Amino acid sequence: MNGSGTQFLVVILGSAAVGALISNLFTVAAQWRERKSRREELALTKAVEMAYSQVTAMLDMFKETGQSGKIAPPLSMVEGCYKSLKHILDHDELDPETKAKIADELRRHAPKP
Repeated sequence: MNGSGTQFLVVILGSAAVGALISNLFTVAAQWRERKSRREELALTKAVEMAYSQVTAMLDMFKETGQSGKIAPPLSMVEGCYKSLKHILDHDELDPETKAKIADELRRHAPKP
């Protein structure tokens, strides 16, 4: 093989390597986006399940105790659950608004001294 043949082979192999690298980068980016989309879908699905569970529990409590009360609109509950789940996934803790609501509920139901 002469000098120009070696250069041609180097160019061909180099082009193939660059092509493989770019292809791999696109694959990695697509996989990352797919994982992100699945995570979003799972968070939304679980938020709907949580809201449904909350509504069901409240309705059962109203039936069992004979009390009446107001239930937040289910879509509003889904929004709150989704927001909390997303914050947990992104920051490993509850969002400040949910923490405050929980603290308020605990204070309201705590035994009076």
